[in-house]
Amino acid sequence: MANLFRTYCSGLGNLELCILDSLLSRGMRFDELPNTHDLPFIDSLHSLFGKELLRYELSDSRYYLTSQGRKIWEAERCPQWEFFIIECGLLPIAKLIEEGLYSSIKCRPSGEEIFHFASPSMQTLERFNQSLEDSVQVIPLGSSRFEKIQVTAWLDFPEIYTKSVAVESDDGIFNSIDNLRGLWWRTAGELQPLLLNNPALS
Repeated sequence: MANLFRTYCSGLGNLELCILDSLLSRGMRFDELPNTHDLPFIDSLHSLFGKELLRYELSDSRYYLTSQGRKIWEAERCPQWEFFIIECGLLPIAKLIEEGLYSSIKCRPSGEEIFHFASPSMQTLERFNQSLEDSVQVIPLGSSRFEKIQVTAWLDFPEIYTKSVAVESDDGIFNSIDNLRGLWWRTAGELQPLLLNNPALS
């Protein structure tokens, strides 16, 4: 397990915090969580439930962070939200259609894959999108801005910016994105370069 930055303010074990990391952007089924075959994982999962940091949603059979789980995770990982990138399968599709973002997407050729990304910072999203266009052949489809939208079960921002792109195939696109680190992050692992360069946290 990688030694990621943490403040050690909560008393959580590293595996417990790793489970919270995995639930940052979306709920997960049991078999999607890390190290589910290990007994220490089961003990850690039970511990998080006992501390009321996790909840289980029967309607979709997924685990989610509770509001207290979010507070503990933020206190431990010190997320730099202004550099956060969200993969927009997480955004409510009906809201995107209402805003007209999907109007051009519906006309795209059937052979193309559509990807949606968002950030609470327009500047961060522009940097991410430009580097993506430089690394992968993408077709810009549109952008939008939302106010007071809850983007996941527990993530919400005063405003969120979105961009959509089309690619002929999704082969390799996420590998390309994974190499574009330092000015944005999507996971606790990708957050590390930003934290290491933050004098306030050194």
